[in-house]
Amino acid sequence: MRRKRSLWITFRFFFGSTDIILCMITKRQKQIFDFIVFFESKKDFSPSLKEIKNHFKLSSESTVHQHLEALKKKGYLDKNKNQPRGIELSKLEKFIYIPLVGKIAAGQPIEAIEFPSESIAVSKNEIRNEGQHYALRVVGDSMIGEGIFNGDTVIIRKQESADDGQTIVAIIDDNLATLKKIYREKNRIRLQPANPTLFPIYREEVEVRGVVIKVIRSLESTAKNVDKNIPTPYITEKEELFSQKDYDLNKIYNLDCLEFMRNVKDNSIDLIFADPPYNLSKSNFKMKFSKTGGADLSTDKGAWDKLSKDEFEVFTEKWLKESFRILKKTGSIWVAGTYHNIHLTGYLLEKIGFEILNEILWHKTDATPNLSCTRFVADHENFLWARKDKKNVFNYEDVKRINGGKQMRSIWPRGKTAGGKRVHPTQKPEWLLERIILATSKKNAVVFDPFLGSGTTAVVAKKLGRQYLGTELDRDYFKIAEARINNTTCNSIT
Repeated sequence: MRRKRSLWITFRFFFGSTDIILCMITKRQKQIFDFIVFFESKKDFSPSLKEIKNHFKLSSESTVHQHLEALKKKGYLDKNKNQPRGIELSKLEKFIYIPLVGKIAAGQPIEAIEFPSESIAVSKNEIRNEGQHYALRVVGDSMIGEGIFNGDTVIIRKQESADDGQTIVAIIDDNLATLKKIYREKNRIRLQPANPTLFPIYREEVEVRGVVIKVIRSLESTAKNVDKNIPTPYITEKEELFSQKDYDLNKIYNLDCLEFMRNVKDNSIDLIFADPPYNLSKSNFKMKFSKTGGADLSTDKGAWDKLSKDEFEVFTEKWLKESFRILKKTGSIWVAGTYHNIHLTGYLLEKIGFEILNEILWHKTDATPNLSCTRFVADHENFLWARKDKKNVFNYEDVKRINGGKQMRSIWPRGKTAGGKRVHPTQKPEWLLERIILATSKKNAVVFDPFLGSGTTAVVAKKLGRQYLGTELDRDYFKIAEARINNTTCNSIT
């Protein structure tokens, strides 16, 4: 395993305390308790009732007194009524401060971002003294089999090595952090989630940042403190599309689509356009036209297009199920295909719960001839348009407008070469995506393409004033897509 000499990466999040406190005291009591502990650690004396009242903007000191009495009864405080600063931490509980350095992905790895660290109070009885420790908040559900849930806090013992089967903080791909169980295999390291619905991560090099030694159940917020050196409470961010907070709109990701989609919240996406692998590459048919000046012909699109029939069906059903979950009730899905696989797509769409509205045929007026002379020329591609609910968006007037004021039919004739240069073997032209996005989404809608390729869906969405998301597993095509999107403005569609 690689061991880097780098700055210790910290993150910003503030949460949690001890198991007992989280189970036995209220949210406000916990805030006051944390305030007292931190105040005393900084000032070497306890706060007065007035300081607590002013800090939390409470109506009266009697309210503070009630909370302190509750904490005293539960064994966390001792209070001397005859002294103005008579609050003492219980002798039964001695606390140490552990730095709260951020969040850790129990799911898809997230980028490490440096921020000032915070702290939480943890009972000395819970933590052995050897080594250094820090705390992280868990985001995601990949470790539920180990009793680690979204929103929990994990206490980490800082170390650079780990035994097989231990749950670790792993840094991969230079600066991506994730929480997984580690296993060493022949020529690689496996980072194993404790969730049967998720896949392991394989890397040749993994940097260990520590081992989980304790799990603390989540709490929404923590205490304020009185000066700039004392942490402020964690405030829940506005509602987002992602359970994984480091994903953002109007970005694309070099990820497997299933890994990404599992971190998208239910009913979040307005429109999905999917041009999945057609699974035709195993035939490996090739023909050269160098003498005639024509383009070479090959059915081999790459390793991503070579699944067995059973594997292809299982994969297709998985990503379609995720699509159904994340699509809004007003949303639509479009899936591209050919006669080889479109029947399977249609069957699975209806099995999962979609309603198919149309089959659109792109008639390629400049289709490649059938050189074997054994069958008809395949001069079209199929697109199934389906909805999740009867409330789906269909912009009828916009469709008429771009079709000369007439109703648009289900066969769309146009050549393959129309719509700009192709850089991906299955790239769709921009004019086709323009029709789909204009017809079935509104301005500012979120358009997602799980098989982004060279980025056409995101490019057109950006031009049309929609928000976009996309995943592309191939690194080279991802880079091409990224460059195309960055060079896109709200211009006319080509």
